[in-house]
Amino acid sequence: MVGCGSLLSLVALLAGWLTWKRPPLINHKPFLKALVLVSPLGFVALEAGWMVTELGRQPWIIYHLMRTRDAVTSMPNVTITFLVMTALYVILGVIVVWLLSKHVIATPDRKQQLVRPGVLV
Repeated sequence: MVGCGSLLSLVALLAGWLTWKRPPLINHKPFLKALVLVSPLGFVALEAGWMVTELGRQPWIIYHLMRTRDAVTSMPNVTITFLVMTALYVILGVIVVWLLSKHVIATPDRKQQLVRPGVLV
């Protein structure tokens, strides 16, 4: 998890340096290929962190010092929390789809294409 995060941070720093020294970033094909290769590392780091967290909670249960039912924390009003979080994620999902339709899916205007690096016509 830490290794993936560190590698992604280094790639972000490299992107910043390349943008500062030799813009635009779209012209750096090796960097773009490396970016495609490291892009799944965010998901790997997320899953690795989850595994560390969940496996770290269970040592007493593994050694039979505590039962699993004794380790579970009860949570009152879990339905309300679930509905609020679901509504939040639905709203965020709608916003993401709207932003994608406006910025990514829409066909770009021909006049805004780059003629030479850093200059819009």
